[in-house]
Amino acid sequence: VIVGGRKIAGVLVEIVDDRALIGIGINVRQSSWPAPLELIAASLFQLGVDARRESVAAQLVISTASALVAPDAALVEAFSARCVLRGTRAVLRSGGVLHAGRVIAVHPQRGIVLETDAGTLELPAATTTVVQ
Repeated sequence: VIVGGRKIAGVLVEIVDDRALIGIGINVRQSSWPAPLELIAASLFQLGVDARRESVAAQLVISTASALVAPDAALVEAFSARCVLRGTRAVLRSGGVLHAGRVIAVHPQRGIVLETDAGTLELPAATTTVVQ
């Protein structure tokens, strides 16, 4: 999750034995960052939101429960409207291979469409990672 060009939260999904394990990290109360992160990371606190971790976690549970019953099309539309990768140049790793190009589209279930010098690639969502 990016706000003002800085990352405030992230989601990691791993598939293990046909199950999706989802980890969610939200920067809530941090007031400073080590040098490598200070220009790319932010917290809710730094953005003027004075929230407690417990209330952020409770709201996350409520939002997740709501998303679980939402139609897939609505979730894809909401995801696409907020996607910061679309239109940017990126380096992606898929199947152990690095691919560089312009991100044309990101679909949370199907994958990433990347325009490269060699042509257009469709990289699977489950095994593609943003490197740069």
